[in-house]
Amino acid sequence: MMQCEYHGELVKDSDASDVVKQLKTIGRDFVYCADANLSKEIMGRKIIHDLMTLFWEGIHDGRSGDRRFPEKIYHLLSRNYRAVFEHEVENSPLPTLYHELQLLTDYVSGMTDQFACTLHHSLLSS
Repeated sequence: MMQCEYHGELVKDSDASDVVKQLKTIGRDFVYCADANLSKEIMGRKIIHDLMTLFWEGIHDGRSGDRRFPEKIYHLLSRNYRAVFEHEVENSPLPTLYHELQLLTDYVSGMTDQFACTLHHSLLSS
């Protein structure tokens, strides 16, 4: 490896590869399918979907400057994310839609689980 001559997979080629396969099977068959884990996965999916839907409205429709509801959503985004986005829209040859989608995915994927849950609760819970 130090001479950059190894191009395999460390775990697959190690003596522990059979143990790793068994652990993956146990995880798939007994851990990840447990009711508590499935309910958290479903809840997480809903939170991500809801936040992406909300912020898409703000990103796609909220930069007009007329203080409509989408603009209020847009201003909930981090100032740093907005600044990078606005700079790229002005200076990049790529379409605005590309940058809008990038902003949405960067913002939501950059959230911690705790932040996403808290934000979802504060913005979207009745």
